[in-house]
Amino acid sequence: MTKNEMIPQIDNLLSKTETILAHQEEVEQLKGEKFNVFSILKLTHLEDRLHSHFIKELLDPEGSHLKKGLFLNLFLHILNKKWPDELQYKSDEFSKVHREFHIGAIDPLNKTGGRIDILIEGSSPKRFISIENKIYAGDQKNQIERYCNFEDKINDVYYLTLDGKEPHISSIGNLKSDEHFKLISFKTHIIDWLELCLKEVYDEPILRESIKQYLILIQKLTHTVSDKFEKEIDKLIINNLEAAKYVASAYKSSLQRIRENFRTTLMMELTKTLKEYKVYNARDVNARHSALWIKSTKNDDPILKFGLETFSGDGHYGGNLMLGTYKRRKLDELKDPDHFSDWWIELKDLEYKNHYLNLGKQSTLLLIQDSNSDDFRKVVNFVIQEVIEYIKSIEDQKVNEKLEAKLKDSKASNNSKA
Repeated sequence: MTKNEMIPQIDNLLSKTETILAHQEEVEQLKGEKFNVFSILKLTHLEDRLHSHFIKELLDPEGSHLKKGLFLNLFLHILNKKWPDELQYKSDEFSKVHREFHIGAIDPLNKTGGRIDILIEGSSPKRFISIENKIYAGDQKNQIERYCNFEDKINDVYYLTLDGKEPHISSIGNLKSDEHFKLISFKTHIIDWLELCLKEVYDEPILRESIKQYLILIQKLTHTVSDKFEKEIDKLIINNLEAAKYVASAYKSSLQRIRENFRTTLMMELTKTLKEYKVYNARDVNARHSALWIKSTKNDDPILKFGLETFSGDGHYGGNLMLGTYKRRKLDELKDPDHFSDWWIELKDLEYKNHYLNLGKQSTLLLIQDSNSDDFRKVVNFVIQEVIEYIKSIEDQKVNEKLEAKLKDSKASNNSKA
């Protein structure tokens, strides 16, 4: 079948899919599922402030839900179901659940230490389940290796992501999933677990609705439709298989072209405007944290550089395009409690006409799909102006000079001790 012959089939596929999704949205509206307290409070994409907290609280036998080990045992049931011949966790085998559990200072040489997002502990016999929760944050160097080295004989490590993907190679080294650690996902395992939890609290409205709101949030983050609508989409795809294959392929290549063109245009325009800075790409545009870096050429080795991330529609803050100041060297002497992390400081989302720019969302892609359009030019000009003002604000604060001074003082202190 040629592309021209496929066009009516593609139109039919897209039209019917749109109808199914519209129907699901109508059902969500009738059920009041558009109101979500987690979304309203803008906690959706925060691994630690929402997801690790909420999951830990449900898992904890001493949690405020007062259900003792009920939810934890249901979670163990999900893991046993996934790996029936390997794990076989027993009910009530685990009694403590910790969040941000400290396992020692990070030792890059021996690949030990760090903080485990969620640690489930059993005492008789001594046993651990470690869960690393990754929704949008990037992997740290040797992170999974470090966690696997903690109590390695009695510790099962799970890497939890939206879709069950593998950790970055820098995190796992020579380790292999299903051999040294397990992959679990919000899309499958957490949703299945939350649905089991809901069945147990159907007659307790506050607890039930809290879990239900979190479940709905996870379904939206993982683009999960209900079973009824999922079966309709399955049938539609099978009946239009060639068209579906073509659309799936075209979807990826179209997004790549649009995003790369937008990033390239920004890089060229920023290079023209920022005469004393080097502007360059970081990572493939499809990579999770694809970025533009902006580094001053006034200093041969500046501690700071500026970043515009992410062009993939994935990453921190749900993939919103953001500006940040990045520390090029990770130094304890430069840590500041007001900083976002050990690396980024002074993060800023880019909000254009009351909407965050996000290259994973239709609203932004519609604006930048045609490089000859007024919308495209306006968005480019907006981002350039934001970058200029942002860099000026950071340099006015003399942040780089302060960090240089801290580093100098630290070196002097170390030399005097020596």
